[in-house]
Amino acid sequence: MIDLFVGQWLTFLLVLVRIVGMFSTAPFWSGEGAPMKIKVALALAVAIGIFPDIAARGVLPVTFASPWQFAGAVAEQAVIGMIIGFISAMFFVLFDASGRFYSTQMGLGIINVFDPFHAVEVSIMGQFQSFISLLLFIAVDGPQWMLFAVQKSFLVAPHFQPTSLALAHAIFGLFSKIFYISFVFVMPILGVLFLSHVVLGILSKASPQLNVMILGFPINIGVGLFTFILLLDYFENMIPEIFETMFREIDLFLVHLL
Repeated sequence: MIDLFVGQWLTFLLVLVRIVGMFSTAPFWSGEGAPMKIKVALALAVAIGIFPDIAARGVLPVTFASPWQFAGAVAEQAVIGMIIGFISAMFFVLFDASGRFYSTQMGLGIINVFDPFHAVEVSIMGQFQSFISLLLFIAVDGPQWMLFAVQKSFLVAPHFQPTSLALAHAIFGLFSKIFYISFVFVMPILGVLFLSHVVLGILSKASPQLNVMILGFPINIGVGLFTFILLLDYFENMIPEIFETMFREIDLFLVHLL
């Protein structure tokens, strides 16, 4: 085993670079809260675990004609790893985006909180949905499936060879699919909040002495939170399906673009 690592240490570095690239952009692995030493140690452990299989299949080069060729191979592997992580991260963005859809309707559009995991500001409901989705991602062995995906990528796409037309088409399809899923994800809450606004509008016309601006604020928040609680089972069933779509999109990019 040691002779294998010593004889093909350049190939091992390529494997490590792709894994580090995935860790730098993928959810769960790329959180700002985890120390960099822990991430590097995990990437190194994963690379050591899958390298013998990659070396036995001979999908990556062992020697290079020049340092420039090796540098190009390193950049190529880093890009592939970051693409895998980026696609998975985009599917986690939809939970924050969908939360912003109805946070504004609830009256919470101007209230943001700091997400210490990603070091960005997000809406309150988007943060709550992100926590739920991350817990379900761990519950369905999502991090393990991400490792399987990066291991499979060495067999499906050992080199980065995209075509501009296929790349543009796939990126457009990915973003449109994410927007569609995020909209469908919160359609029930948006529908209930729309009915709440309609009822408040009718009450304001039927009884002008009611201060709808004051009454509507707590009512919309209460209706939105109550609807969200009722839909927790719906989210629990839908979020794993979203993760399945995420892994299918990763396979699509690897097969058709790389």
